[in-house]
Amino acid sequence: MLRQFFAGISDEYIESAQIDGAGHFAIFGRILLPLVKPAIATYAILRFIWTWNDYQTPFIFLSDKALYTIQLGMNAFADRNGQFYSLVMAASVSAIVPLLIVFIVGQKQVIEGISLGGVKG
Repeated sequence: MLRQFFAGISDEYIESAQIDGAGHFAIFGRILLPLVKPAIATYAILRFIWTWNDYQTPFIFLSDKALYTIQLGMNAFADRNGQFYSLVMAASVSAIVPLLIVFIVGQKQVIEGISLGGVKG
């Protein structure tokens, strides 16, 4: 995704900055980074969601049940107490709340990043 954003940036921006005397770090920091800020924000939010919902990696590496993530805790809770769907659903709502907060805060950047990533030209 980030590669597509950087590939979509016109070379005229870089060439004009080089003509003005900017170095590589100045071009990246002052010109390219502000242009790809929506893509970076979109990637960060999507990466947070993927990491938050990860089930397999914490299951492999965590041996202490006190360190389990919410998803592992819901699975252990459902196994230990049977299928109490109301309690499992309450736990899943508490697992979704941080994701909703992150998405609501970064919604503008995500929509802008996805829409700019799909536009060719």
